[in-house]
Amino acid sequence: MKPAYPIAYRDEIVETQGRLFGHFQSEHPDADGQDFITAYMRGETRARIDDAAAILANMTAEELRDEFVACDGYAIRPGKAIDPFTADWIGQFYAYYQWQTGERSRDIVSRFPAQVMCAAYPGLHDLDLPLAVERMAGQGI
Repeated sequence: MKPAYPIAYRDEIVETQGRLFGHFQSEHPDADGQDFITAYMRGETRARIDDAAAILANMTAEELRDEFVACDGYAIRPGKAIDPFTADWIGQFYAYYQWQTGERSRDIVSRFPAQVMCAAYPGLHDLDLPLAVERMAGQGI
């Protein structure tokens, strides 16, 4: 498959999405982290990044969070938190996987639900991100 957007955006999007998920969980320790991640990955804001919207690809994590809340109308739900380091890694994984495969973010989060990613984190987080993506993709989950 063709990458989703130019490589020039890749590292910024990967890092920012990781920060977005990790900061959200740090700032809202009683919030349902899986709900936030899933809603974001299925939302219009992330879909616009899938389509290489340059303005979003260059936002900070805080700006992106604000855009998501405003554009998608996200409301925080109380629930089980995710460790912020795990949330950060999940964000990076999803963004790198999306860049590499060109799949839509909403399809990726369906293939690799946040709950599955939380369970996979202990065994994969020490690997280089491209290798972790390759391992998960090879499992055909």
